[in-house]
Amino acid sequence: MPLAPVKSGMGVTLMVLSLVWAVSAKSAEDVDPRPAIPDPLTLDAALNLLDNEHPNLLTAEAGRARAEADRLDAASQTGLDARLRARLRWVEPNSNASLQQHDDHSLGLTVRKRISDFGLSEARLAASAAGDASAGFAYRDAERQQRIDVIRAFFDVLESDLLAAWHSEAMQVQFLRQEDVVESRNLRESSDLDVARADAEYQLALARSYTTQATQRSTRQVLAQALNRPRQLPSVVVRPELALLDRPVPEEVFPLIDEALANNAGLRALEARMQSAQQGLIAARAADGPVLDAEGEMGAYTRDLGGNDQMRIGLVLEVPLSTGGKTQAGIAKARAALLDAQAERGRRELALRSEVLTLWQELGLAKYHRAEAKANMMLRDMELERSRMQFEQQVKSNLGNAMANYTEAEYRAAQADHALAMAWLRLDALLGREITLAVENAPPQGDKP
Repeated sequence: MPLAPVKSGMGVTLMVLSLVWAVSAKSAEDVDPRPAIPDPLTLDAALNLLDNEHPNLLTAEAGRARAEADRLDAASQTGLDARLRARLRWVEPNSNASLQQHDDHSLGLTVRKRISDFGLSEARLAASAAGDASAGFAYRDAERQQRIDVIRAFFDVLESDLLAAWHSEAMQVQFLRQEDVVESRNLRESSDLDVARADAEYQLALARSYTTQATQRSTRQVLAQALNRPRQLPSVVVRPELALLDRPVPEEVFPLIDEALANNAGLRALEARMQSAQQGLIAARAADGPVLDAEGEMGAYTRDLGGNDQMRIGLVLEVPLSTGGKTQAGIAKARAALLDAQAERGRRELALRSEVLTLWQELGLAKYHRAEAKANMMLRDMELERSRMQFEQQVKSNLGNAMANYTEAEYRAAQADHALAMAWLRLDALLGREITLAVENAPPQGDKP
C-alpha cells in the first residue's frame, strides 16, 4: 500500500528533496580527499572547481608531454655529447714485449658536437615545434569542452530538480483525486471502475515521481564526475543568471564560419599537425644526407705503448652511400602521414562549417521556443493566482492542477533557457572564444596555444 504524499507546494518539495540529497552526499564526502563541493553549489563555484587532473584534461596534457619529448629529442641531435670512459684491466704481456707492466688502466673523455647535417636537424626541430603547437591548441580545446561539460551537467541537475518537483505535484493531485473517488464511491456516487481508474492513474504518477528522483541522483553523479569528484554528489544547486540569453543572433552565418575557420582550436591543432607532417617529410628526405661532426678526445693511460694519444681534435664527415631502401621507406611513411593530416584537416573543416550552420539555426529556433515557454509560464502563473483566490474565497478551485501546471511550465522554461545557453556556449567553443555566460564575448585576438 503506497504511502500518502506530503500535501505541500513546490517550495517545500524542493526543500525536502534537497535535504535528502544533502544526507545522501554526506557519506561520500567523508571519504573524498578533495575539497568539498560547496553547499549550495553555484555555477561559478562549480567552474572554479575544474580539476586539471580530470582524465579528459590529462589526456590532452599527455599530448603536450609527448610533443615536448619530441622537441627535446630533436634538439638533442645537435647538442653536445660528452662521455667519460674508465677502464681497469690487468694483462699478461707477451714475453717479447719491451714493456712488461701488468696494469693497463685508462681514463678517457670524448666530446662530440654536430656541426651540420645539411637541413635534417632544422626540419626535425620545425616538426617538433609544430607538434608542440598542435598539442597546445588541442589542450585549449579540451579545456573549453570540459567547461561546457560542467555547465551542461549543472543544467541537467537543475532540470532534474524541476522535473521531480513537477511530477511530485502531479502525484499529489492524483492522490487527492483517488481519495475523492473512493469517498464518492462510499456515497454511491462513483463505481468500482472509477476507483480502479483513479488508482491506476495514481500509481502511474507515483512511478513517474520515483523515476524522476532516480534521475536527480544520476544527474548529480554526472556533475560530480565532470568536476572529478565522483564521491561527492552536490545537494542543492543554485539557478544562475544567464546574461548570454540576451545576445542578439547574427543575421548572417558566413562571418561566423569565417571566424571558426580562423580561430577554432581543434582546426588549428590539425593545421599545426599538418605543418609538422610537412616538416617530417623534409626531414625524411634529408635522412641520408652527409653529416659533419666535431670530435675531441683526451686520455690518460697507465701503460705507455707509444700509440696512445693524450689528445685528439678533428672533424668527421660521414656520407651515406646506400641505406638499403631505408630512406625511401621513411619518405613513404612521412608522405602518408602528411596525406592523413591533410585529410583530417579537410574533414574537420567541412564538419566545422556544418556545425556552425546548425548551431546558428538552433539559436534562432531556441529564441522562439524560449518566447513560447515564457508565454506559457505567464499563462500558468495567472491560472495559479486565480485558483489561489478561488481557494481563499472557498469557491470550487482546482489549485492542485494549477500548481502542477505551473511547475511544469517552470521546467519547460528552464529547458528552453538552457537549450539557448548551450547553443551559445557550443558556438563560442567552435569560434575559439572563451566559455562565458556574459552578454559580450569578443573574438580572440592572436590566440596562441
